[in-house]
Amino acid sequence: MELPILIEYSIIGAAGKGGPVRTFAIDRDACRYYIDAAASPSSSVKKFLLVSYIASRRSYPPWWTSEDKSSADNVNQNILANYFKAKVAADEYLLARSKAARDGGKEAFADICLRPGTLTDDDGGEGVLLGKTGSRGEVSRTDVARVAAALLDTEYRGWLDLLKGKEEVQEAVNRCASEKVDCIEGEDLDAIYKTKLELD
Repeated sequence: MELPILIEYSIIGAAGKGGPVRTFAIDRDACRYYIDAAASPSSSVKKFLLVSYIASRRSYPPWWTSEDKSSADNVNQNILANYFKAKVAADEYLLARSKAARDGGKEAFADICLRPGTLTDDDGGEGVLLGKTGSRGEVSRTDVARVAAALLDTEYRGWLDLLKGKEEVQEAVNRCASEKVDCIEGEDLDAIYKTKLELD
């Protein structure tokens, strides 16, 4: 039996729907169990791609405008407060658990956090804006899937924000991978790496 080497965890349909219990159960707790299993020394998984959302972060990145900050605050504090708490916990857990796995001998383990804007159901295909973007904008679910698939074919690891744009998907992915673009900038990595790794 061939063992899996890639995992993509994408619960796009949850999006804070169904109340806080369901939100935390799916977007935080279940996700952390998948991460823990994938990053364990006995696992064959080498890459874990988590689909999050563009404003899932505790600090403002230096490239955001005041409008980006206000928009993200409104989403995280007023519109999707529980979803924000669940997603940022999962994002940080992936980062901390992946570093612990690499430090523990699983050097090739790659964690990818793909962070799209507001999701649409159109066909996409017109191009994307990938990397350090603003916090406002849309992107099709189809283009999210295309970018995710392309990223898993690279050696990239890190955070990438995603909106609708003009760059072809493969070109955008290749650019971000070769330039090692990482949208984690602005977050407190020392605090994240101290994240509690024992699951309740």
